[in-house]
Amino acid sequence: TQAKSGFFYRLKLVDRHGHVIDQDEAVNIVPSEGLEAMQAVLFNGAVAPGALHVGIYSGEYTPTADITAATLPGVATEFTGYSGYLRPQFVPGPAQGGFVSNEGQEVEFAFTSSASIYGGFISTAGPKGATSGTLWSVVRFPSPKPASAELKLLVTAGFVLIS
Repeated sequence: TQAKSGFFYRLKLVDRHGHVIDQDEAVNIVPSEGLEAMQAVLFNGAVAPGALHVGIYSGEYTPTADITAATLPGVATEFTGYSGYLRPQFVPGPAQGGFVSNEGQEVEFAFTSSASIYGGFISTAGPKGATSGTLWSVVRFPSPKPASAELKLLVTAGFVLIS
């Protein structure tokens, strides 16, 4: 199987004592909106976003290339039942060998309500439920992750460019 360029996700579901109760990996699609934004930054002098944010969704949605930041919260049912008023920021380390990730600075979702989490996304908009900004990544997890006040979801994400 040939690898593709794009985002990948490593997921850890942990209990209140820090014990890992589930682990998974997933690769995304970069929707058309994200591809165009990346190309504009790389080739047309567009300004790179000041920050990227990770969100999660609870709808049984399977990503398609035409999803946008404006439509995702409703179509995929963005899940906002976690602490904080913003989506967590994606803070990658230095790029090396065509690869960059937030390894060691994973995003944490401390749940405040219950649901099944079916996937995640990366957007330029920080507020939960925002329909502005640009969607850079969207992924459906291999299996739903349970959300409850006793659990946290830790997300390591990264981007790889394949020559």
